[in-house]
Amino acid sequence: NINADERLRLRDEINSKEAVLKKVRGERKVYEQMIAELESASREIEAMIRKMQGETLEPIEFRKPTGKYYSHGRVTMPTVGTIVKPFGKIKHPVYGTVTRNDGIDIAADRGSEIKALMGGRVIFSDWFRGYGKLIIIDNGSGYATLYAHCNDVFVSVGDEVYEGDVIGTVGSTGTLGEVLLHFEIRKDGNPIDPITWLKG
Repeated sequence: NINADERLRLRDEINSKEAVLKKVRGERKVYEQMIAELESASREIEAMIRKMQGETLEPIEFRKPTGKYYSHGRVTMPTVGTIVKPFGKIKHPVYGTVTRNDGIDIAADRGSEIKALMGGRVIFSDWFRGYGKLIIIDNGSGYATLYAHCNDVFVSVGDEVYEGDVIGTVGSTGTLGEVLLHFEIRKDGNPIDPITWLKG
């Protein structure tokens, strides 16, 4: 038989577990809402890039990385850090939800320099929902590079940038609030895996 103290302990344990479960469910709902916002923002960016590239009066010469920043078979990444989220489908370790990452997420110290991977012309430099402070560079031939979650932005729309130019600093202005650089490469508005470009 279970005595009164044991029943009380079990009831407290059940209540505690239910509270944790409720908290996790609430956090999962918030997380899913943020992901939905990011996915919607990604579609908007796809359309925006196509529109802006279509309106370019002067065609931009495509500037694939020259090799100036190659080291040990790799191009220097846009910032000094570690890739914490790869391109493609990612399963959340706690919630089990599957999401799509249209670029790579690079964890770095707040304020770390962000360098242009490829030269081109700035077509967007402002806050964008889900992405925070965002820089988009038209690299020509339908290619565009995106640098999101910036803390500081050093370029404006219309600026010409060159490979290796410092264009901003790493921050946490995106929806998820993490200190990192979200980096994308797009062709005709569609995301492609940046790793294929970072490797020599």
